[in-house]
Amino acid sequence: MAWGCAIAGPYPSWPCRMANFQLHLSVLYGTMQVHCVLGFQITHNCVKCSMVLHQHPYVLKVLKHFQMENVKHICTPLPAGYQPSTAPKDYNASPTIRQRYQSVIGSLLFVMLGTCPDIALAVIKMSQFMANPTEEHLSKALHIVKYLGSTPNLALHFSGGALSLDCYSDSDWAGDSETRCSTSGYTIFLGYDLVSW
Repeated sequence: MAWGCAIAGPYPSWPCRMANFQLHLSVLYGTMQVHCVLGFQITHNCVKCSMVLHQHPYVLKVLKHFQMENVKHICTPLPAGYQPSTAPKDYNASPTIRQRYQSVIGSLLFVMLGTCPDIALAVIKMSQFMANPTEEHLSKALHIVKYLGSTPNLALHFSGGALSLDCYSDSDWAGDSETRCSTSGYTIFLGYDLVSW
């Protein structure tokens, strides 16, 4: 709620919106210097009137939980051209694989919805198989975790500036080879700052 008030408030300048955001957080959490909220790390730069939002400590916990602290560097959330497919009709995932897969996807969803729009498509694609995942699905979900380990310094930067609202969207036409469903996505920028995806 505080986030929406800060972004959508009727304030004319970025420093005022930053102050409004800080005020809402201070009311919610009883402190004037908020640096961590629900696992989100907030770094303020009052001189530049900017803010950085990240989840580095949570990502490190996820890497440790899935024993992937020392991962090999990879450049993409999923291998290029990978199209996940459903399991055969007679396949039934073991409870161990299902529980591990759901744990991986749940951890990735929290990071994706918070501060990592770069993994959104991959996580949403892989979350479609939560009911009956295969070993291949699990390995590709862990591939996304490896990607997070390869990109530890990515964060959302909010620097203010122009108050224009720009929306971009894209979709493929019947891109899913099994269901012929389309995949679409969007991004919304307030000035130069990504605020929704």
